[in-house]
Amino acid sequence: MKLRVNQPRIYKALLLITYVLLSITAKPQSNQAFKEITLKAENITIENLLKELTKQTGYKFYYSNALVDHTRKITLNVVKKPLEEVLMLSFQGTGIGWTFNDGYVSIMPKLEKPNTPEGTKSIINVTGIVRDLNQKPVAGATVLIQGTRIGTATNSDGEFSIQSAPTNSSLIVSNVGFDPITVPVNGQAYIKIEISPTATMINEVTVVHTGYQDIPAERATGSFTKIDSKTLSQQVGPNILNRLSGVASGVLFSKEGVNPKSKLNMFVRGQSTINGPGDPLIILDNFPYEGDINNINPNDIESITILKDAAAASIWGTKAGNGVVVITTKKSKYNQKTKIEFNSNITGIQRPDLFSIPRMDSKDLVDVEIFLFQNKYRFTDTSNRNKLPFTEVYETLFKYRKKQISAADSASLIDSYKSQDVRNDFQNICIVHH
Repeated sequence: MKLRVNQPRIYKALLLITYVLLSITAKPQSNQAFKEITLKAENITIENLLKELTKQTGYKFYYSNALVDHTRKITLNVVKKPLEEVLMLSFQGTGIGWTFNDGYVSIMPKLEKPNTPEGTKSIINVTGIVRDLNQKPVAGATVLIQGTRIGTATNSDGEFSIQSAPTNSSLIVSNVGFDPITVPVNGQAYIKIEISPTATMINEVTVVHTGYQDIPAERATGSFTKIDSKTLSQQVGPNILNRLSGVASGVLFSKEGVNPKSKLNMFVRGQSTINGPGDPLIILDNFPYEGDINNINPNDIESITILKDAAAASIWGTKAGNGVVVITTKKSKYNQKTKIEFNSNITGIQRPDLFSIPRMDSKDLVDVEIFLFQNKYRFTDTSNRNKLPFTEVYETLFKYRKKQISAADSASLIDSYKSQDVRNDFQNICIVHH
């Protein structure tokens, strides 16, 4: 079987393929400034306009917020117009210019002829590079000569070039997300500039420690009270529980012995169990703690979270029936510097006045005993084995009656008893409270 080939058709096909390949090869790359734009917009902002241009061209636009008027509205109706022409219509009369780079367009003030200050004729061509704190190049940063609208933008490698800059001028460098910086030229032809990112204030998020996980307060279910270390330090007490009194809502403390099933004498929203333990569950650093609560140093506590309702039972089971006290201690953090803390608690009270209570003093008491002795009060007790002991005044008077001591010695001892007062001894004792 012979295959018949139509040679004229093959020749025509080869010629067509050759023409197409030559056309593709010879077709020059279109300039990005002549990208065709079709857009109909009324009262559109600059931000929305540049977003639409990015969609149609694929090029990103870099500009400083301080350079453009965000309240300005633009109305356009273009069909297959070059990007250069669309930008001219959009920024007409604003004094804003632009440059095309690899993959992006830099929006900047139009280049003007520099006005050299009087008496200063020295100018210089300045080139340089802009980097961040990590020494990475910053693309699209605006570099302006201070006091003028002369400037440029950095390319993808962070490099820039400004023609005819006065040697005694300064450059203002700004970019989105970075703090503006002013750099003096000082006759330097090449300048390395480093800019810092803008510090962003982040709202503090309250975190609840359940002993099982840490979650934001707005996501936590159930009722809880969180007490930080600052609040705990405002209270004075030998242990943690003493410091919780009066600062944690829904937590009550009773006197010792009121509830024999409770060792801590602490109740979270009252007593919840009948035959079970009477104390709330103590969680120390995510683990149940059954030791003595006095062994935990209150100064080592970072925060305390008290879980007060049945939602805690979904985490800790029936042990959480009387509530849960989640204790989180202070821990070191990554790259944390060495820090020393000192904490001291001093309690001061007014010195008591022991003589404020109207009681008989020693002199009057001795006179009463002498009066009773003269009237032979309790004389019959001397022959009773079960008699109560006599006072020192009585013993002295009995010795004088039996001629065991002289009258002078008896009078001297009686006077010494009159001068003694135990309240004076207490006043001279210094009591230190820890």
